Amino acid sequence: MISQQFPVDRVKSVLYLAGAFLVAGCGGARLGPVLPTGMSPAPVAEAGAWVLGTRPEANRLVRFRFQFRDDRGAAGGRGSIRITPGDSLRFDVIGALGV
Repeated sequence: MISQQFPVDRVKSVLYLAGAFLVAGCGGARLGPVLPTGMSPAPVAEAGAWVLGTRPEANRLVRFRFQFRDDRGAAGGRGSIRITPGDSLRFDVIGALGV
């Protein structure tokens, strides 16, 4: 099994953290708005109509396969998503152990 730990020099880590706090604390600039300007919240009735239009009418089962690759190897498996009208979603994944 590949170790997920790596040695860190204590002095370097303290200097790194001090630099990060200095940059974060002395930034002085305020962040802009997250949403684009000029947008307003949607009315409740409009949001409700959108939700009803995207709601599934019957039970749905979606099956899929996946594969993950990186420089240490690859792992894959299969899975399924079960959606039931209302508010139920079940997400099952089956893959290799020890990854």
